[in-house]
Amino acid sequence: MSAIAPGSSLLIGQAGENEGGTFEFNGRARSAFTEQGRIVVCYDSLEVVYDSITSPQPEADVEEGWHLLFIGDPGEMLTVTAS
Repeated sequence: MSAIAPGSSLLIGQAGENEGGTFEFNGRARSAFTEQGRIVVCYDSLEVVYDSITSPQPEADVEEGWHLLFIGDPGEMLTVTAS
């Protein structure tokens, strides 16, 4: 998994495989991505903390060591910023 710091980007490649990473910071993470994408944030135990489909907010509180999964179509990109 990729390390995710503020300003990190994840790109779903042409094979269409979802991308993921582990947060390297504590705080509020805001994500900018295409409308077709989906973001899931999980504790280290993989319990879901945030799901962009069910949350009206484009940001979530995160802690170092938590995981992010970016689901989408080939060519879609996600950028994570701290707010």
